[in-house]
Amino acid sequence: MYFRPPYKGGDVETGGARPLYPSMVESPELRWAFIRKIYGILTAQMLVTVGMASVVVFVDPVHDFFATTTAGLGVYVLLIIVPFIVLCPLYYYYQSYPVNYLLLGVFTLCIGFAVGLTCAFTKGKVILESAILTSVVVISLTLYTFWAARRGHDFSFLGPFLFAGLMIILVFALIQLFFPMGRLAYTIYGGVAALLFCGYIIYDTDNLIKRYSYDEYIWAAVALYLDIINLFLSLLTLFKEGGDGLKGLGELNGGEHDGVEETGALGGGEGDSEKRDLERSRERIALYCQPLEKERLRAGVSVGHEFCRHDGEGLDRGC
Repeated sequence: MYFRPPYKGGDVETGGARPLYPSMVESPELRWAFIRKIYGILTAQMLVTVGMASVVVFVDPVHDFFATTTAGLGVYVLLIIVPFIVLCPLYYYYQSYPVNYLLLGVFTLCIGFAVGLTCAFTKGKVILESAILTSVVVISLTLYTFWAARRGHDFSFLGPFLFAGLMIILVFALIQLFFPMGRLAYTIYGGVAALLFCGYIIYDTDNLIKRYSYDEYIWAAVALYLDIINLFLSLLTLFKEGGDGLKGLGELNGGEHDGVEETGALGGGEGDSEKRDLERSRERIALYCQPLEKERLRAGVSVGHEFCRHDGEGLDRGC
């Protein structure tokens, strides 16, 4: 079998871009253009998510509806289910413009709304800490992965371990959904999930550099987007449950319930108890669905990938 020699466009004499990793067989210029496109889409997704979350957090009638009514809980569950549904047609139309962007927009809006609802029940300092730490971690891990890839490191071996970790926290979240085990369990979950999605950021960035084909820009953007969102939510869970991060009922309702203990505390009237139950129900549902979306995407990507061999060492590269 004939193997093409490594791309030489990065030589100083040719003036081309440097290869992103050793034995690169494609044009670095094309791969860099693909990477810029992915991060452009990802930036737009994050801006939409921040905008939607801000509306939910700062518009009082919106978060009051979800905080005080059973119907709000039903809508919240629907908003969590919709992204799973959207991923199905997105898998079949990810190459069909503009349908792929339309479906991606619906997916992002629903995720942004769900993130906003989670933030609405969390104190501002916890949200700020989680957002800052998420930004620092994402930028650091992205730069590290590009640096490591250029020096010949390959992170494809992380795939099975990350999948196993994802299944563990998925089952753990399912258990928490029906048999809550207290704040310590939530804190452990948040810490483990944060480490897991840090690994996924490295893994998916490595795939972006080496394996995603040029027509898989939607899947690449969704994968990184879910990594970042899940990391943020995991840190939010860690800081919220590890400290005093839940908003009190009075804060949620604009001082209407001043003096009532925070959500999850003992005591309070019958109406307050019902609201606390609604809040805990939302948390358990979000805890379960958070890793499930990543698993659904992972299944779709694994089916959609085709692999071929490009070098004599037998490393699998994206076609």
